[in-house]
Formats: sequence, C-alpha cells, structure tokens
Amino acid sequence: NGDFSKGLVAWHPRFVYTEDQNPSNLMEVREFSDYHALYLFSSKRGYAVPGQDRLPQTINHLCQAVSLEEGPQSLSIDYCVDKNAVHLHDSWTGGFIWLEGFQGSTKLLSMAYWVGKGTRQLTDRFADQEGIPFHHFMLDDSIESWQQVHLNWAEDWQSQGQKLPLLDRLVINLGTWHIN
Repeated sequence: NGDFSKGLVAWHPRFVYTEDQNPSNLMEVREFSDYHALYLFSSKRGYAVPGQDRLPQTINHLCQAVSLEEGPQSLSIDYCVDKNAVHLHDSWTGGFIWLEGFQGSTKLLSMAYWVGKGTRQLTDRFADQEGIPFHHFMLDDSIESWQQVHLNWAEDWQSQGQKLPLLDRLVINLGTWHIN
C-alpha cells in the first residue's frame, strides 16, 4: 500500500494521544482527483505543560517493513511540502524518510533523508546498535510543487564508506519533527 490507496492499511503509526482541539499532530490520507497521499503535520502544542515538552518532537511518524529477499535497493517517493502550513527555512522543523535495515532482530543500517532541518534524535529506538552509524542526506525542500525522488539507499550507504550489510528487511519510516 505504498500509494496509500487503501488508507493506512499495512502502515504502522506510532501511537500519539489524540488531542480534541487544535491537534499538534495530524496523520491522515487525503484523496485528490486521481490519487491518495499521506498528509503529516506537526506543530507546537497550544499549551505549555511541564513534562510534556519533548525536544525535539519526533513522534509523528509511521512505518512499514519490507522484505529484502527480492532485493529492492532503491525506493521511489513523491512528496510535497505544504507551503501554507510550514516554514522550513526559518524554523526548527522538518520531514523525514528514515530507513532502518535489519538482519533478524539486529539493526545494521540507519539513515535518513530530510526536508527542512534534520535531527539525530531518530536514533532513540530500542533496536539501535552501538557502532551503527546514522547517515543523513538532504532532499529538495522546495515548496513550490511535488517532488519525485529516487532513493538509491544501498548506494548512498556505501557512498559514506560503509559496507552494505546482509539485510533481510528494511523498515521505512515517514514522519515530521519540530522543536516543541
């Protein structure tokens, strides 16, 4: 369901408490004339409650694991920045495509592609392995139109001087982050 034509079926959203008024995180599939698109939005909460402010907020994301037995060494993704809702160039915010590669339960690859600013806080998962580098790559964050990107993640990993490990699956995380 990479085209979101079935909504969020086969995607696994991170649980975020639903806010009744002025939600600070939105995750929904929006229907356009002939296609569907995932819409992610994050903003600072409208109230300041000690203990609820996490810096940075990386909680608005969903993921899907894909088998690498057939060997997809690249991904094609279309994305667009909502120019009416975000100011990427003058704020601490961004969107990400975070890829995690596994062999069994061992994480062997971690890399992220960014629009806006990036953060290293995505490495806070239980499966993170000491010594596995986290590589960052920037995407075009033009807010004028839809962008199509072909991510050759295996080649990008190797371009950082890393040997491509033997992986059985890739976890694809799509999300937004911001300074709260």
